[in-house]
Amino acid sequence: MAMIVFVTVAPVKSIAVTLDLTASSPCVCSTSAIYTFHIENPSETPFPTGITVTIPAGYTVNPAYMTSTAGIVVATGVGGTISPHTSNVAIVIKTTTTSGVFELFSDGTSLGTGTLTPPTQTTAGQWVQMFPTVAGNSWGEVSLISGFLTNPCTAGTYSWAPTIIINERAAPINPRTGYSYVVTITVCSPVGGVVAPTSKLEILAPYVVLAGLAVAVSAVVVVKRRKD
Repeated sequence: MAMIVFVTVAPVKSIAVTLDLTASSPCVCSTSAIYTFHIENPSETPFPTGITVTIPAGYTVNPAYMTSTAGIVVATGVGGTISPHTSNVAIVIKTTTTSGVFELFSDGTSLGTGTLTPPTQTTAGQWVQMFPTVAGNSWGEVSLISGFLTNPCTAGTYSWAPTIIINERAAPINPRTGYSYVVTITVCSPVGGVVAPTSKLEILAPYVVLAGLAVAVSAVVVVKRRKD
């Protein structure tokens, strides 16, 4: 007779932690976009497992920052407590001596490291434990430096889908009400309006008119002198 084994799986409890994302320049192929992550944990329970962020396919990580040279700043920000509200903690993420491994500091104290697997044009990347720990009753806002990422060159919506480990399983994190972690990449118009082709005659026309006026004035002067 076959034995039936019942396995109890702990349910994923409700997660108080939120994460949302904004991009300063959501234009196709932009190399200067700044991505800002806002994190909040209103509960008193810390999350030592940290937050993992998915970087959608199509993005490119600047290879200059996938380096074994330690101490290069790739993100800066500020944080504090939610109640009472404070904003007195400086947050920095730096490169380490291992390529793809980044260390997060809070007021100069290391809170741990995370490992970045860059995305490709066809596969998503992951920044495992981008934020290695999330303290209780805390918030933080961290911006990647300009030039760290290159936006996809295809317009569309791109979800960064953050997760956190609960009961040994990855659970999704929701954004704050009214916010999102989905970025819409668009085709942006050139600065200064629409660019239209211009013929050489249109460019030279003002100078031709000026030259004609100069000749006319010279002719008047010559005639006047002859009459004098």
